[in-house]
Amino acid sequence: MGGLHSANSAWPGALALFATLAAGCTDRLPEPADAEISGTVTYRARMALPPDAVISVRLADISMQDAPADVMAEAEIPAAGRQVPIPFHLSYQPGRIDPAKTYGVSARILIDGRMTMTSTAAYPVLTRGAPDTVDILVSPLGTQSAEAESGAE
Repeated sequence: MGGLHSANSAWPGALALFATLAAGCTDRLPEPADAEISGTVTYRARMALPPDAVISVRLADISMQDAPADVMAEAEIPAAGRQVPIPFHLSYQPGRIDPAKTYGVSARILIDGRMTMTSTAAYPVLTRGAPDTVDILVSPLGTQSAEAESGAE
């Protein structure tokens, strides 16, 4: 009976360990799966993208106009010979999104590591009725003021 008694005396300890582990599990919820913003990046200029161009897309908290934007997600997409429109998918953690804030997506095109085009309009996403799919128009650097003066969109 000594063997049976020692096995039975192990049960309270095992149950206590199990209860502790189970309690620890309830404190930690699994991280939510990534959510996604998708769309395209395009431009109106009549030029081909070089094969080594890189399209950079960012999701940022743009709530504070006079403060640097808090970047929530970023992706770099090699053009790899493709031409516009270039599709993108940007993953983000939905738990980091505050419904009271404003979020926007922006894009840039880099050639040889140098920014040559950028988005100049706001592309709101995710909150305040904004979508999670956007088509972003980028413009060559130095042409934004000319477009604004001519009334071009």
